[in-house]
Amino acid sequence: MESTSPSPGSHKPCKIRVVRASTSEDLGYIARDLGPFILPVYTRNKSSASKYACPIQDKPKQELRQINPPDHDHPYFAPYEANEVYKILGTTGHTAPGATKGSTGSTRSTLSRPESSVWSLSSSTNELTLTWVQDDKGTNVPLHPFSAGDGPSKGYMMAAIDRHAFQSTFPNAFELRFFAELDT
Repeated sequence: MESTSPSPGSHKPCKIRVVRASTSEDLGYIARDLGPFILPVYTRNKSSASKYACPIQDKPKQELRQINPPDHDHPYFAPYEANEVYKILGTTGHTAPGATKGSTGSTRSTLSRPESSVWSLSSSTNELTLTWVQDDKGTNVPLHPFSAGDGPSKGYMMAAIDRHAFQSTFPNAFELRFFAELDT
């Protein structure tokens, strides 16, 4: 698996703030340590937050590489396929922007098919959004991040193309928004 570093000046150290989309409630930050299912979770403890090399330019198909990863082979925060309804937000290896997904593996499954170059940054709001490349025709579609809700999977994050299909499968889930917060 190829390891890449962002080009100098195009990324800055940051933490990813997690917000509940419907209420704008601040839920904390993506945690450094992996949670249930060996996947990223969020924490209210800012000192436990993961540090990322965040994009600083408005351009699509960028990566979020963890600066202090617990798994050095999978340092990217990105989605990988779970099924037709949702993607799992996990730690993955590098994939080229727009490339056909391959089994580069993740900390959860060596059979996963991730895309690491999926993030876009709005420099006016610092919001990070996701775009997934469909296998069918290479179509780019927005992904909507969700929390699995409360219970044993609290903080576990997924992303859906179809919000309604996802919420019918996971009725306790709620939509999230991500914001890059420069690490000072």
